[in-house]
Amino acid sequence: MDEIQVPAQRNSTGPARLTFFAHWLTGGLIAVNVAVYVWMSVHGVSWLEPEPRQLVDWGGSMAFLTLTGESWRLFSSMFIHAGAVHLLLNMYMLALIGPLAQKRFGNTGYAIAYLATGLVAAMTSAWWYGRHGVSTNLLQQTVIHVTVSVGASGALMGLAAALCIAGLNDCDMGRSQSKALAQVVIVNLGMGFLTPGVDQACHIGGLLAGLPFGIFYWSARRPRWQAHAWTAGLGALALLAVWRASLAMDSPALRAVSDEIAAEWSMEAAASEIGGEKRERDALAAHERVALPRPVSASEAAGERIDLPFMKTAAGRAQLGAHGRLLYVANTDGNSLDIVDLQQSVRLRRISPPADRCEEEGCRTVVESVAVSPDERWALLPGVSASAVGLVDLAAGKLVHLFKTGERPMKAVFSRDGKRAYVLNGGDDSVSALDVEKRAVIGKSPSLWESDGRLLGKQVEEPVLQWAAGGTQLLLSSGTMGWLRTLDAATLQPVGKLLRLGDERAIAWRDDNHLWLNGPGGLAQYQVRPLFLRQVLKLCGSDELSGWAASPNGKWLAALNLDAPAIRLLSRGSLRTVAILPRTHPVNQLIFLPDGKTLLSLDQWGAIRYSLDRVMDASDYVKQYGEAVCEAHAGLDVMNEAKAQANAARIGGMGLWRGQGGGD
Repeated sequence: MDEIQVPAQRNSTGPARLTFFAHWLTGGLIAVNVAVYVWMSVHGVSWLEPEPRQLVDWGGSMAFLTLTGESWRLFSSMFIHAGAVHLLLNMYMLALIGPLAQKRFGNTGYAIAYLATGLVAAMTSAWWYGRHGVSTNLLQQTVIHVTVSVGASGALMGLAAALCIAGLNDCDMGRSQSKALAQVVIVNLGMGFLTPGVDQACHIGGLLAGLPFGIFYWSARRPRWQAHAWTAGLGALALLAVWRASLAMDSPALRAVSDEIAAEWSMEAAASEIGGEKRERDALAAHERVALPRPVSASEAAGERIDLPFMKTAAGRAQLGAHGRLLYVANTDGNSLDIVDLQQSVRLRRISPPADRCEEEGCRTVVESVAVSPDERWALLPGVSASAVGLVDLAAGKLVHLFKTGERPMKAVFSRDGKRAYVLNGGDDSVSALDVEKRAVIGKSPSLWESDGRLLGKQVEEPVLQWAAGGTQLLLSSGTMGWLRTLDAATLQPVGKLLRLGDERAIAWRDDNHLWLNGPGGLAQYQVRPLFLRQVLKLCGSDELSGWAASPNGKWLAALNLDAPAIRLLSRGSLRTVAILPRTHPVNQLIFLPDGKTLLSLDQWGAIRYSLDRVMDASDYVKQYGEAVCEAHAGLDVMNEAKAQANAARIGGMGLWRGQGGGD
């Protein structure tokens, strides 16, 4: 910034003292800005050239975040600076302009004008870059311009504009000072158009916001209390306008870009963490071997057989009740629901809905899955009809309603309170929302997949439909596991972009904000919010693992090798094989009981209940079949390789232009 030459004025208050300590408000603002800068630097942010990601993490304003629910960045960005030079220039200008504003407007007017014009300036910047932050290059690739706006210059431009106007009739300030300020503002604006990295939208927004304050103080002299009241009114109006504008500019398009950037940055952070996690797993494995229960023989670990003859034809999925006593089995052969009491080892009831006439070619009525409400009052049976889901009153033991959802409903999930449910329709690629109490379909999403998603009716693997972290979004995939995405449960609108999966075929397990999917190539870990591929763990043994299950207590993982006579038990922390359980029959499904100490193995003759206090030594098994997982690849590396192959085939991708707009 050019220096402002302000000649000394003789008046009753003495000469103007443009020093740091003479004006406490200016000194306080400078101290806050410097303190924030030093605090950021101490915590690893570069002193000279911070990365845009660092500035965003500390509160910098990026339009795609600021306009999608993080409007607090409009305020925080005013006190963050992109390096030492940026800070020094802005603080020098504040030391010159601040005392003039403090003298002309008073402490209250000065503070209100500074904050109000700074907020309007930041809002103008967010509006501009929100509208112009995405473009298409000559190769028809979508380019996202990541512009981070930080600095105090928006507020400083606002103060300068206000002083220029107010000084026109101020005998203390004089027209010469007003002209000097105007020259500095014009020169800085001109330089901003020629210098890259300068946020001109912020500067122009600050100037325009400063004009009403200047006009108010220029128009007439008023008592101090009246001036403060009017200034407070202008500030409140500016704050209201900024708040309403930030809400009005929110849009699905901006949120999609925000999710894209968040996923990209999360992938970068995850890539740097993968190596450390492997070292932690190695160290944890050594401690876990010492803490294992004493190994027992195969006969001692064989478990307790529960004979259930109907299971021979019940090839559908089963769900354990919330209390762990009842098992609800989708019987595909009888198109019914079987309820098993695990404590008494008997089938309590079979609920068979009326037969559904299905005469169209390719039409199927097969109960493939079951969803049970948290209070075990209701059950939903997707597939009981070709285009409907059956609602079962478990206490009465009968079907009480059919929800007409869509073509070939495949999977359902209840809300946490059990009052609503959501159904994935495989035939028309949609999700239906149900009001269970009112027994009504209350919404249906648009088609969620692209053209090849219509393979849902062929070679269907287990689809994904479950709650994402926070309970406001659904995580779902196609039945072929070809796609993965999130859906807003309230609006039934997709959130973010469709994520293309690799060769994963089924869910392995879920940990808080991570979903593990299993496939021939190994285990793929996806972060749910934001949704992206975090890492891929390659299988390093000779077996292809399937039938994964995770214990609720976070200790055990269970997996099957179809060619080995054992169930492999892994540590959920180290992902190393720690024990095995004997297996004599083909297993359909593995389920942990809520206590985390019991594993249920379902097969076509019933079930086996294993106690995890009695397990076999895995040393010989690992020597023969190898360890389960070993080599880890960061999701960013996998995605970059895929992008490179796509670019070679002339397929457009997404690039990030990283830049920052400051207030210098």
